[in-house]
Amino acid sequence: MLSLFLLFLLCYTLVQLPPVQTFLVHKITNSLSKSLGAPVKIESVRLKFFKTATLDGVLIGDQSNDTLFYAKEIDANLSLFSFLDKEIYFDEITLSSGQIHLTRAKDEQDFNYQYIVDYFSSGDSSSASPWNIDLRKIRIYDTHVAITDQHSDQDIHLDIGIFSTYLNKLDLNEKVLDIEQIGLGDSYLVAYTEANQDTSTQSTAISFPNSGWSIRIKQIRLDENDLVYQTRGVTTRPYLNTSDLDVKGLSLFVDDFIWAKDILSAQLTQTSFADHSGFSLDQMTGSLEITPEHIYINDFNLTTPKSHLQNTTDLTFKQFDDLRFFADSVKIKTSFQQSEVDLADLKLLIPDFQETPYLNTG
Repeated sequence: MLSLFLLFLLCYTLVQLPPVQTFLVHKITNSLSKSLGAPVKIESVRLKFFKTATLDGVLIGDQSNDTLFYAKEIDANLSLFSFLDKEIYFDEITLSSGQIHLTRAKDEQDFNYQYIVDYFSSGDSSSASPWNIDLRKIRIYDTHVAITDQHSDQDIHLDIGIFSTYLNKLDLNEKVLDIEQIGLGDSYLVAYTEANQDTSTQSTAISFPNSGWSIRIKQIRLDENDLVYQTRGVTTRPYLNTSDLDVKGLSLFVDDFIWAKDILSAQLTQTSFADHSGFSLDQMTGSLEITPEHIYINDFNLTTPKSHLQNTTDLTFKQFDDLRFFADSVKIKTSFQQSEVDLADLKLLIPDFQETPYLNTG
């Protein structure tokens, strides 16, 4: 009994030494790298009682040996660690000074991270068993995200000031995502896309947007962010143009977001921003429900410095594709209450008003 106790004490003491901790983590990363077929590296690690860990210089590459993910420092609170059983459960992970590079080639359907998703969702028992990794809370500071999507001609850059999320459930096999809260603040997003080159006049069938996932997010909090979205080659116009946005101070609060097989719903509790066109939105709230047979907008409120709009609208149809034949196939019930719209806002929202002589007086 004494010898077992001394052996345990020796192992416990050794594990507290940084060189031993780094050695163990290198064993894990080497195992992951071999299984994934891509580089996984950690420069150093500091563990405390296998409950907290600080990882320095964390690098994950893609299968072309390009950088997929890098973080200068990651702090983690662990609820379970088992090297033999290949299990790591995290209560919270904090990432700072990071870089994330997502790419997709012109002729590819998948992004460069797909191999990681496939690895952790694989049910192939013939291969070596994967590590079981679970996490609940994620915080990210001062991190740059770059998405180069040649397949859809999009180029996106996001500088994250503060990001946080609290996960209730993530099941890659069942495609279930349940999030308690997502928050993003003091961040800057720039997105460029190519103009649609499809000149065909033939309309395409519309189907209900089904991602294949069951997604629930209790709270979304986007606060004081800036956004630039442009179609390449677009000409700046004196009105709000969704192909040429330069938005400052964007705040968007959403509750009870649900996206499942036959429903998309959300409660919008706050929206505000100012666009470079001159249009400003002080507040926008309301609830939205979309199913394959109807679109319901309830208690919609929109406020600008000069206008106020309050509306409830219900669109019903037999199938989602009926939206292509709106006038003949969609029934509309709508009502406005206590609404007042200023012509200056109409000119910023509806370009044709700019060309109406008797309205274009200043």
